[in-house]
Formats: sequence, C-alpha cells, structure tokens
Amino acid sequence: MQPFQVDDALVRMRRSLEWAGLISRAAAVVWIVAELLVLPAIPGMSTVIGISAAVAEALINVLGVYALRNVAHRRYPRVSAVLLAVDTLAIIAMVYSSAGNPDLVFWPLMVIPIIVGAYRHQLTGALAVFAAEAVAGGLLYIYSPQLVGRQVEADLVSIAPGLELVVAVLTGLLSRAHHNHLDQLAAARASLRAQARDLRAQALHDPLTGLGNRHLLHEHARASVRPGGPTSVLVLDLDGFKEVNDRLGHAAGDELLQVTAARLRAEVRDHDLVVRLGGDEFVVLLHDTDTHRAHEVAARLRASLTQPVRLGAATVEVDASIGAATARDGDLDNLMRLADAEMYRIKSAHHLLREAVAAGS
Repeated sequence: MQPFQVDDALVRMRRSLEWAGLISRAAAVVWIVAELLVLPAIPGMSTVIGISAAVAEALINVLGVYALRNVAHRRYPRVSAVLLAVDTLAIIAMVYSSAGNPDLVFWPLMVIPIIVGAYRHQLTGALAVFAAEAVAGGLLYIYSPQLVGRQVEADLVSIAPGLELVVAVLTGLLSRAHHNHLDQLAAARASLRAQARDLRAQALHDPLTGLGNRHLLHEHARASVRPGGPTSVLVLDLDGFKEVNDRLGHAAGDELLQVTAARLRAEVRDHDLVVRLGGDEFVVLLHDTDTHRAHEVAARLRASLTQPVRLGAATVEVDASIGAATARDGDLDNLMRLADAEMYRIKSAHHLLREAVAAGS
C-alpha cells in the first residue's frame, strides 16, 4: 500500500485498535482450544464450528498484523472493513458453537464487534454489525433444533437485539464525535504548520524580491557547503542604483531590484543560491564552482544586469560591480570577506573609469 497523509492522533488510535484486536483474537484462540480439548465433556459443543472459529481467528490475526503495519496508508479503511466483517463472523461462530449447552450464554459477546465497528467505521460500522448479528441471532433461534439439537432461549431474539441496538447507536455516535474531534485537531495542527512554514519563509526571504536573505544564506551554507569541493561566492552591487532612486522615486527603485533579482535567478543553476543582503547588494553562492568558472558566471551576470530596464516611461541602464572568491574549506564568512573586498576594488575601478570618461568628454 502507498503512504497517505494521516493525522498522528488517528494513526495512534488505529494502532491501539489493531493491537487490541491482535491480543483479543489470540485470547479467543486459547479459549476455544481449551473449550474443545480441556473441557470435552460439555454437552452440545460443536467441534467443527469451534475448530473453524479457532483457525479463522488465527488467520484473521495475519491480516491484523498487516493492518497494524499499514495504519497510515490509503487502503487501510478497506482492510479495516474486512477485519470487522471476519471478526463479526468469528464471534457469531463462537456463539453458535456454544449454543448447544444451556448452561453457557455467550450471546452478550456479540456487543464486542459492535463496539469495534463503531471505532473502526463510526455509526455506519456499528449499525452494519448490529444488522448482521440480528439476522444471525434470528436464524439461530429459528433453526437451533436442527443446528445444535435444542431450542435456544428467547433472549436471543427478545433482549439481545434491543441491547445491541442501544450499544450500536451510543458507541457509533460517540465514535463519530471522537473522529470529528480528531479531524478538528488535525485541521488545527495543519493550520499551525502552514503558519509556521509561512513565518519561516518570511524570516528567510526578502519580501520585495522573493530572494533569500542573509539568514537563508548561512543556513543553506551550513547544510550544503562541504569542505573539499570548490565553492564560490559572488558579491555584487548595482552601480547607479542611487541615481535611479533619486531621479525616478523609490517605486522605480524597487522595480529595478525586482528585475535584477529575476535576471540573477535566470543566469544561475537551480541548486545555486541567490540572496539579497539589503539595499542593492546581492550574493550568489555557487556550488562546485572553481575560480575560472566563477569569473565566467560573474561576467555573464554583469552582461545581463547592464541591459536596459524599462521603468514606467523611463528606460534606465545600470552597471554592476561583482567580486568573486573561491575556496575549498567551506568557510562562508571568509569567502564573503574576500568577495566583498574584490567587489569594492572593482567598484572603485568603475568609478575612476567613469570619472576619466566624464573628464575626457
């Protein structure tokens, strides 16, 4: 059977029920064997029915073990229904096997499958078992002279059905209320888990760009960066972002950051990580990437980021200063320092170049 999402509380209830069933059936086998072998002088005992019931209980326990091991799977309710049916038949067989002895009254045992049916399938299960046992009790009463050699007491059709119906309704309704309570608890737990996931996502991601933040960067590095393999870090800063913010406003600046984030994601591999540290500063963590490959990625990112961006009625162009660092020791803080220092060296060089161009013009 395939795994299925089932609430833990329901799984525990199912597991307890299956354990109770296994123990009860084992006890029933011992009782039947004792009744047949240790007490052979009981008049009216049907040996064939007794042996059949003992064998059936033992075989049912095989299915019970299977159900116990699969309480959290999709088809468990079907297996549970089969167990309920065969358990009910086994109890009826036990009542039939002892009906020939007027000193033994075992029809009260028939309330047990009703209670089990309520736990397994709520009111529907309890009423289904009641109906089966009512029919079985009526047939035993009618044909008891032929089946067990004597007329059984009228309690089987007078008192028993009323008692069994009361038990079926009460236990069925209680089980329904219990399952509803479990459903409510499961829904509440699912809601709390969803809220926790949302809070975690908010704590680890930048709300403007959807990229990870500094916390996610360090968490990701602890989980995935291993010493020995080449790991590269790119630290980049947008040149000219402040001018866009001052000239077009913060809304345009925010849109530029969102475009930048999308372009960065598009240029790296799925297992690499892009984060926004704040402002217009971004970091790209490249797994299994040596120095040469890191500089190739940096050049590709810069080429993408320097493409014109349409912001409302204006078209702007910005540059990017990108510093790269590579190491095999898995030390993210050291990589960040090295890449940040290179980024500032490149940024200064870009600034001097722009000043030289402006002076020449």
